[in-house]
Amino acid sequence: DYIPQGVHVTEDGFVYMSLYHQDKDKASYNSSIVIKYSTATNRVENVYHLKNSNNSKYMGHVGGLVVSGDYLVVPNGSSLYYFKQSEAIPASGIESEIKLAFATSMDFGGSEYNYKMSFLSTAKDHLNQKILWTGQFSTSTTVGSHVLGYKVESDGVVNPVPVYRFYVPETVNKLQGVTVLKATHDAYTLLLSRSYGNNTSYVYKLNYDRQEGLEYKYDFNSKSIAFAGPAGLEDLHATADGVWSVSESGANYYQNRKSAPWSQLFPFIIKLRKSDMESSR
Repeated sequence: DYIPQGVHVTEDGFVYMSLYHQDKDKASYNSSIVIKYSTATNRVENVYHLKNSNNSKYMGHVGGLVVSGDYLVVPNGSSLYYFKQSEAIPASGIESEIKLAFATSMDFGGSEYNYKMSFLSTAKDHLNQKILWTGQFSTSTTVGSHVLGYKVESDGVVNPVPVYRFYVPETVNKLQGVTVLKATHDAYTLLLSRSYGNNTSYVYKLNYDRQEGLEYKYDFNSKSIAFAGPAGLEDLHATADGVWSVSESGANYYQNRKSAPWSQLFPFIIKLRKSDMESSR
């Protein structure tokens, strides 16, 4: 009954995945978790059970996940929650417990955004700075959403003032993940995953052109579909050669529930070829 939400892949070959527990009452261990998986050994190295600073179970949605320095970072409304890996306490076997280290309130550019983070990832910008990219989930077909970018400092903590704001048109809604495919001084290409219920998932490619004379301001140019697949695609994370995602569709909760079980099944963790993403398919 754990449901995959966020993914982050480190340069040394570890895949981190965040999951929340659908049943918040019956399970003895039903806090949200982060799994650390090694591609070198094909084994789960650790399962972190997330806890609040007061030691109660953290049951947040963990809609996105980034590994930033020593921190596991997840979104919570208008804040980022930081969990420090080096402070994890062994529980049993490969399982450990890790308490909330601190939270940071984020600046979303004023009331016009009414912004709450649903997902996030890290990727470098055209200045070679590490940026945390965040997006929001919306079902509106009349009002667009936004992707905002924040600089990640050398200690892994995110500067709460955004340096990038990309408008996402209302024709691309129900978003679950974001990453950057290409970043140059003159143009950006974002990848955005879209899924909702037992329906086909899409990865959209959105192109933006720089506004004349403005370093961080870009206008929406065009969109295309880079990938279409089974239900439940969530977070996105780009590495040198691929784009990673996780799917909800393999969760027992959706596969086995008595009311409206999902008919599509997809692996928890998938990697798409970056070269395929660069041309619309």
